[in-house]
Amino acid sequence: MAVMGSDEALSWAVGTFLGDGRTAGYATLREYYDGVEGRRFASPKYAAVANRIMADLVYNRVAGVVEAHADRLQVLGFVSDRNDAVAHAAAELWDLNGMAVRADEVHRDAALYGDAYVLVWPEGADAGDPTPRIWPQRPGSIRVRYDEERPDVVGLAAKAWQTGEQRYRLNLYYPDRVEKWMSQPAASGTLPKERQFWAPWRGDDGGWPLANPWGIVPVIPFHTNSGVNEYGRSEVIDVLPVQDALNRVVGDLLLASELAGFPQKVILGLDSDDPTVFEGLRRLEGGLSRIITVGRGVGGDAPTIAEFTAANLEQLIAEVELLDLMVSRVSRVPVHYLRAEGQFPSGEALRMAEAPFIRKLEDRAACYGASWAKAMTLALRMSGMADPGRVRTVWAPVAPMSEREKWELIGQQVGAGVPLPICLEWAGYDPGVVAGIAGALAGGVDAIGG
Repeated sequence: MAVMGSDEALSWAVGTFLGDGRTAGYATLREYYDGVEGRRFASPKYAAVANRIMADLVYNRVAGVVEAHADRLQVLGFVSDRNDAVAHAAAELWDLNGMAVRADEVHRDAALYGDAYVLVWPEGADAGDPTPRIWPQRPGSIRVRYDEERPDVVGLAAKAWQTGEQRYRLNLYYPDRVEKWMSQPAASGTLPKERQFWAPWRGDDGGWPLANPWGIVPVIPFHTNSGVNEYGRSEVIDVLPVQDALNRVVGDLLLASELAGFPQKVILGLDSDDPTVFEGLRRLEGGLSRIITVGRGVGGDAPTIAEFTAANLEQLIAEVELLDLMVSRVSRVPVHYLRAEGQFPSGEALRMAEAPFIRKLEDRAACYGASWAKAMTLALRMSGMADPGRVRTVWAPVAPMSEREKWELIGQQVGAGVPLPICLEWAGYDPGVVAGIAGALAGGVDAIGG
């Protein structure tokens, strides 16, 4: 795809932000994740009462599903077919950018929104400091356009945000340059459509456009379950209707427990105009030391005391459990993640329960791993490494592992050329122990005894 001209690219970016509806969709998903989404009821009258009484009640399963995905995806490091120095340089850049935390944010966004992005750019490039930075971006502020001939290559990316006073910033990222734009105040209060409302923004350095000597767009997308040249699909999009049902049923459960969750005493056959009788009823109070008396009604017939039984809440509780199971089925997150029943599956039962979820996570790791490798390759090049080679992302196992399986994995990594100290760091061993082993290896010790 030929590099687009400034006016054409600006028109595409503004039209995409205003017309694709993704920002509103992302906002809705965020409301569900935060537990502030509105409740949906079939009866408007019931909705008015329930929303007034239980305005803050949410039985949030969306956040649990998102966290279940993000918690299992942990980047350990990177390896290259060139040499070990690439892995060490990548580890330094990863730590420098605080990616142990930021990577989790990216994976969380990718699970929630279906899309996540990082921007790779030298922080002090204009001051002669080529230190590359990896910044996670809000999905709502980024749009990408893919090369039609090479569907896995981003040909153009845009980032837009509001700066105040009805002004907007818009950055366009090309393979060869970066253009920064600033809008003039527009009466609409949104991104201006007309070209005359936009002017180059030169920033502090005064340069426009900024050169991009690395030949690729520095915005790296992380799409979940996406097709060719498509945005991703949220992991919780199918959970949302079930979440609505859960909120309603839990609301029903609490209302039922408050209004009919206990036996209700009633007096039958009492019809009297005597004010003393009703005053006595008003003061009616039970107790071990009290005798309850009720006056006669009209005609002298004695009234009877009856009881309305408490509502059976088991049916509503069973419905909540069924909806939890539905959340598990549509998301493939094992149901034991959603319940705390005291008995946790183990051994073969655990493996069987988690098998669909593990396969799904392995697919996500392969997809996101390719994006992390692109981001790290670009960061290494920006740091001055001319040819990092073929960089691959190394993940922690997405399935629970025994100690034996952990050591087998370490053996496989060492066999693939990863230095043993790095493998031990990835496996979570104490840094002091790892340093001791590294020192012993540097001193020529071939075998390390326990």
